[in-house]
Amino acid sequence: MTDKRLRRARAVLERTGAVFTEAVRLEGRDGRHRHTARLTRADQLLAAESPSADWQEGLTELLVAAVRSAVVAPVRDVSRWFSLPIGKDVIGRAVRSGRIVEPETGWIAFPQQS
Repeated sequence: MTDKRLRRARAVLERTGAVFTEAVRLEGRDGRHRHTARLTRADQLLAAESPSADWQEGLTELLVAAVRSAVVAPVRDVSRWFSLPIGKDVIGRAVRSGRIVEPETGWIAFPQQS
């Protein structure tokens, strides 16, 4: 891959919040320095800052908020809504807890408020 293509790919990932960049200054043996960047995936960074259970709960809450906005959605589409890893385990956790419901196989919805 060319440098230009890599920079373009990195810019897309940074804009979507999938990758975070930290500027780094490296000192050389000759007294000179150079600037570079440390890239970290969002799930690595956020998981390192909080316990795993909090990370999973945050993903579940994100899913619930998105389904609430959509009202009803096909399960196969939900994981494509996010650049973060929203998988069947997160969907299952939200359904088991009652925060979203499965009105029909393959569909999820926000429960009706009585």
